[in-house]
Amino acid sequence: MFNEQRKLTGKKWILFLAVPAVIENFFQTVIGFVDTFLLQKLELLRFLLSVLAMLFYKFILPFLWQ
Repeated sequence: MFNEQRKLTGKKWILFLAVPAVIENFFQTVIGFVDTFLLQKLELLRFLLSVLAMLFYKFILPFLWQ
């Protein structure tokens, strides 16, 4: 009686198979969002670093060479 396994049939079997796929799709979406967010931050950082490099080259470096 205690060793008897319950068999999943019908809708329960479909849910048993579908839930892991739904969870995986959710996490893939979250990872895609985080990846896009981090890439956006990286692009902003690269832009700011290029502006700072240009400012250094145009304004600060000539004073250092005098």
